[in-house]
Formats: sequence, structure tokens, C-alpha cells
Amino acid sequence: MRRLFIFVLTALIASHAIARDDISVLYQQGFQFFAGNGVTRDYPRAYDFFSRAAQQGHGRSQYYLGQIYHQGYGREQNYSRARHWYNLAAKQNILGSHHQLGSLYQNGYGVARDYSRAAYWYSRSVEYGYTESVDPLAELYLNGFSTTSELVQSASLIKQVADSGDVSSQYNLAYMHYIGHNAPKDLALAASWFLKAASQGDSDSQFNLGKMYRLGEGVKRDTGRCYVWSALATELGNEEALQNKLACKADLQAEQLAKADDEVNALLAMFSN
Repeated sequence: MRRLFIFVLTALIASHAIARDDISVLYQQGFQFFAGNGVTRDYPRAYDFFSRAAQQGHGRSQYYLGQIYHQGYGREQNYSRARHWYNLAAKQNILGSHHQLGSLYQNGYGVARDYSRAAYWYSRSVEYGYTESVDPLAELYLNGFSTTSELVQSASLIKQVADSGDVSSQYNLAYMHYIGHNAPKDLALAASWFLKAASQGDSDSQFNLGKMYRLGEGVKRDTGRCYVWSALATELGNEEALQNKLACKADLQAEQLAKADDEVNALLAMFSN
């Protein structure tokens, strides 16, 4: 009798383990068909696997069901259904789900456009380290689309991401301080953040930094530094920087210009690696 009890108990434990593994397997099979990994991409089959796993509470599967409805992958586009699945995924803090909810509210897809709610979800997304939410959050912040407490806190959230080295956050924070919109106007601080982003190859930051050196905004006027950053921005495709480059070039002696060009070439080589 005891052996029978142990056998039954072992079988029950094994069946529960298989059930748990099945959810993961369902997700993996769904993602395989969703991404076309080793198989022909098949959204209807992906939907079937994701749906079975999502109904058992699998967060990543819920997120991808949201994607399928959001983008209309193999099914009729349905923003309300997308929001439903994103909400469930967000409750499990699945990366990307908060961002997608923010996008739905910002654009008014399946819901009334609501910048406050968009800012809330983008803020949550940034808090969880999803840096793609930084730019839309900054757009809401800079354009004054919302004055909710969540949005007011966004500058500190953007700074947290900027401190980690995210280029977009560094540029956005620099611009906030440059124009003094919903942040203290501080040209020296703006220049320091533009420098961080410029040093990572951001051409918009290079252009702004070059202009600040030309005009002496927040930094000591320096046509050599102006030329270096403006020339870099021009080489990286920023057309606005060309006029600045030429203006500063006219103030440089031949020896200064040669030295500046050497620095530009060295930085370009670094950015290309």
C-alpha cells in the first residue's frame, strides 16, 4: 500500500512538472513560428501556441498576443485586444509591455488619446530599464502635453537612464537644460550632457556642442572645439552643422586646422569601430 501511495504521488508530481514545462514549450514553439526561427514564419500557428500559454498566465506569451493584435500579424488588427494582453503582461512586468501601452494611449489607438496615461506607462517602462521609452516620454515632457506628477518626475527618470550611458537620454536631458523647459535652464550643465552624447557619436549633440563653443554658451568660446565637433557632425550626416563648421574654420590658422582635422579623423575612426 505504501509503495502504491509513493507511486501515485510521484506520478502526480511528474504530471505537474510536465504541465509547467508545457507552458514554456508552448511559448518557445509560438516564438519559433512568430520569428521564423528555423521554420517558415507562420503567425496563425504562433497565435495558437501563444494563446494556449497566455491563458495559463505566461507573461511573454501575453505580450506577443498583444503584438499580434497590435500589428495585425495574421489576424485582424484589434487595438482593444492588444491592450487587454499588454495589460496582463504589464502586471507581470514583462519588458516592453508598459511601452506598448504608452504608445496606444499616446496615439489614441483603441482608446481615447490620453497623454497623461501615456506618460505614466512610459515612465513605468523607463523604470524597468526599457530605454526605447525615453524618447516618447521626453517628447511628451518637452512639448508640455501633460502636467501629471508622473510626467513631472520624468526628468529624474531620464537622468537615471542618462547616467547609465544611454545616448538618447543624454541628448534629451541636455536639451531640457539648454532651453529651460520644465527643467532649470543651465547652459553649463547642458554642455556637459551634450558632450557625453557627442563623445558616443551622436551628431545632433555634436552640432549643438559645436554651436555652444562658437557662441560661448555655457563654455568658454573656442573656435577649435567648435570646428572639431561641427566637422564630426557634418561627417556623420548632420547638414545643419556645415555652416557652423565653415564659420569656425575661417578663424583657424593652417596649423590649428591641421591639428583639428587629425582629431576629427581619429574620432571618426573610433566611432566606426
